[in-house]
Amino acid sequence: MSQQMSCKLPENTLVIVAGGSLGLAGIVYLSGQLKNCKERRRLNNLRRNKQKEREKQFVALEKKYPSGPESATIVSLSFEALVSKLQKRELSAQKVLEAYVAKAITVTREFNCVTEFAPQCFEWAKELDSSKSIKGPLHGVPICIKDDHDIEGMDTTMGYSIYLNSPKSESAVIVKILQDAGAIPFCKTNLPQTIFSYGSDNPIYGTTLNHLNKELGPGGSSSGTGCLVGAGGALFGLGSDLGGSVRIPSHFCGISAIRSTIGRLSGRGIMQCLEDCAGYTG
Repeated sequence: MSQQMSCKLPENTLVIVAGGSLGLAGIVYLSGQLKNCKERRRLNNLRRNKQKEREKQFVALEKKYPSGPESATIVSLSFEALVSKLQKRELSAQKVLEAYVAKAITVTREFNCVTEFAPQCFEWAKELDSSKSIKGPLHGVPICIKDDHDIEGMDTTMGYSIYLNSPKSESAVIVKILQDAGAIPFCKTNLPQTIFSYGSDNPIYGTTLNHLNKELGPGGSSSGTGCLVGAGGALFGLGSDLGGSVRIPSHFCGISAIRSTIGRLSGRGIMQCLEDCAGYTG
């Protein structure tokens, strides 16, 4: 059995080896191969279903919140101007969110930076608008979240199909802190599989491109965040950085980055590629 078997081998197949019996080792090998084939099929199905769900979500949001003059005006505001209008309630959190969702979809259609939109984001915006008081300094500001950060009710995949259909019961600490300050985590952004890479692609969501030049990559591993912020689909977002994963995308995408001292911010709720990095964020 020197050659690798194809996954096309159907289950319950009788294998006859010319010149002798298969032997115990061969039977164990075939059994393992069949199990691997089943697992690959399962993961392929998970991935295809997620891709279909993602496209369905994008189409629904495009129809409900199309880009227009009003949304274009909102997303053209500077961070300071947007915060001022939200604090004075000259703009509602709902209107701002709708504008940034429309912009983020447009950007993603071209550069593939958003993985999914948070299903609760519009409910969070309504809660802010119905509140009698301003929640905090980021009241109503939409922010994007790198896919390795947990958001309640959403998958955290790090580009691995095996983590699909496993929504988190709790958001990452840093996400909660920003929400307590009034921000709205409205989408998750793409990353390279395992995150320990300067790349920007994974088998679930594909490759993110550089918004300045589609022939180039946006850097990694906070590739989706760098691209989305650089292209104007979010004013700021979260990434994670062990060896340059925030700094490289910011450099490649023409934006600024802040990397905290190790241990300054909680890493709880952020998926790590290395056991030694558990609890770390930067």
